[in-house]
Amino acid sequence: NGYVSIASTSYAFAAIRAADGSITAWGQPDRGGSGAPTGTGYASFAAVRSAFAALHADGSIKAWGYPTEGGSGAPTGTGYTIIRSGCTGNAFAALHTDGSIKAWGYARYGGSGAPTDSGYTSISSNGRSFAAMKAIDPDAEISSAFNLSPCEPLTDSEDDREATVRWDAFVKRWFLEPALLGRYPEAFPGGLPGDAMGVQDGDFEKMKAPLDFVGINLYTRSVVKAVHDGNLDAMDALPGGGPDGPRTDFNWEVWPDALYDMLMTVTRDFDAPILEVTENGCAYGDAPGPDGVVNDTRRIDFYKGYLAAVARAIEDGANVRGYHAWSLMDNFEWAEGYEQRFGLVWCDHATGERIVKASGRWYAETAARNGFDR
Repeated sequence: NGYVSIASTSYAFAAIRAADGSITAWGQPDRGGSGAPTGTGYASFAAVRSAFAALHADGSIKAWGYPTEGGSGAPTGTGYTIIRSGCTGNAFAALHTDGSIKAWGYARYGGSGAPTDSGYTSISSNGRSFAAMKAIDPDAEISSAFNLSPCEPLTDSEDDREATVRWDAFVKRWFLEPALLGRYPEAFPGGLPGDAMGVQDGDFEKMKAPLDFVGINLYTRSVVKAVHDGNLDAMDALPGGGPDGPRTDFNWEVWPDALYDMLMTVTRDFDAPILEVTENGCAYGDAPGPDGVVNDTRRIDFYKGYLAAVARAIEDGANVRGYHAWSLMDNFEWAEGYEQRFGLVWCDHATGERIVKASGRWYAETAARNGFDR
């Protein structure tokens, strides 16, 4: 009696029926689409990139819009019990039990209702899953990968510095500290919203998970400024990194010091755990030349810089045992579809042909040597 997902590329959406897979509505969220945003309740929602669509149980559209720009459904009401986030990017929508919209926004930034309760559920599940798996096999190596980014203030103002501390707590430490230390960091100006999150006695001990190693996914740094939004009072001032380094084709800053800083920060603040860089990479659109070679020298330069940062962190005491490039092949990159190419291997998405890029050959040689000439 509803649907299972929103399929999207860029800002377009399509609402899919669960039973037969047929499309019930489609369009660009800010231009309407083929379903009228009327009615009082719906069963579920999904959010892609910065767009969302809320559906009635019969598949018609309840509301659509960009989460940070409102949309066609008013975020009113006093409480809700579910967040259903078939979500790509940072968008979310929170629902009342009758299906009306409680709030929407970017999950990282808060929006009109901070999704702290859904994060709390995820963190609690992580701790209990760790304990359950260890009970079955105490010798199993179990960990989790965390999306991390070192945080810097946009200016030297006191407001920006304080905002950076809060942003660091929410973006970097919000999942790390509960797992490794059994507590939440001080992220919100008014303190931890424990009641809103449904925190119960004994939960902090249950969410603690002494991971066998810590996985770090990192792409660039965060530059933070103070705002007055009633949530964190902080936000990313320059999406995609800082203003100083070169940019990938995805418009992300290339800043190897970000990885060094993150590895050293986790080493210092969490008693030198075993670390693995579980994701790090770059998107460049270099294609095969007339000779069939993909000469992606910018990606080679990227990996040289970031691997050198890992080597420097190891020399300075970080216990890094592994580094994983993102990614082996050009992949389906969430809401970007096939547009952004992260792979060490070029893929013709129409025919399936694959060509090892120059970066892939360089990376293989580097792995075989366990190093490269700086």
